Amino acid sequence: MKNNRILNNIKYIPYDNSFSLIDFAKNYVHTLDEKVFELQTAEGNIEIVFLKRHLPHIIGLHYFVDRKSKNQLLRRKYNLQGQKGFNNIYSGLITLEDLKSSQGGKIWKNKRNKDRVLTMHLIPEIIRNSTLYLIDGNLKGKINAKYILYSRYNKKYYTLCIDEDIKLNRLGKNYCCISNLINDNHIISLIEEDKLKKIEIKRVIKKDYYNSYNNPMLEIIHRKHVISSNNPGVNTIPVSVACVGELLLNDCVFSAVYVESVGMYYITYFSIDISV
Repeated sequence: MKNNRILNNIKYIPYDNSFSLIDFAKNYVHTLDEKVFELQTAEGNIEIVFLKRHLPHIIGLHYFVDRKSKNQLLRRKYNLQGQKGFNNIYSGLITLEDLKSSQGGKIWKNKRNKDRVLTMHLIPEIIRNSTLYLIDGNLKGKINAKYILYSRYNKKYYTLCIDEDIKLNRLGKNYCCISNLINDNHIISLIEEDKLKKIEIKRVIKKDYYNSYNNPMLEIIHRKHVISSNNPGVNTIPVSVACVGELLLNDCVFSAVYVESVGMYYITYFSIDISV
């Protein structure tokens, strides 16, 4: 758990000898597994579900297949996919050293592949600070995704590709994250050339996947919500909260920025901790 707490506080890409693959997998279980991020937009809500079986595809584990690997699990792609792929990394049957040595180190030397693995702990932060774009065919043939979440963070460009999950569709939950890309030049060009449709996110709500009715919200990030400085009292639902910030509103604590020129507080972060 110590390494999990450390990973939670790291907002950059660590060195590849700082943590084990199990450390990253445990962090994923703690922060993302069985969680839903609901993006509320003017065009409707998009729910992104994270499950254990999604992690191998997010980090591109299948690219590390190696028919000659000393670790026999790397010789077959199905060992690197879905729930089986997750189980293999979570149990330590596939290690970071296995990935580094795959195909004589060629796959790991490709920074695109390496960074996908080493940034899985940043996914929650990317979601909180990203911009949503609709993919309407511009990336077809390269990335099969309906949406991307795009964020510039610590001088790097992060992209989460979001697409439909057939298994989730049966349960009324449509979307999952299929890949995590860093400094993808094609995507950067499309956005800089204004070729993708931008969708404004009003707020992001993090919820439990299996217990969403009893505990509907774990975290709320308001993107556009404002509170007048001369009227700080707002209607709030009595909840247990644990937030970082200095603006006290009723029984809630918000992280906010006061803009003197307009006399208003702009809320930047609001979190609910159900363990309190």
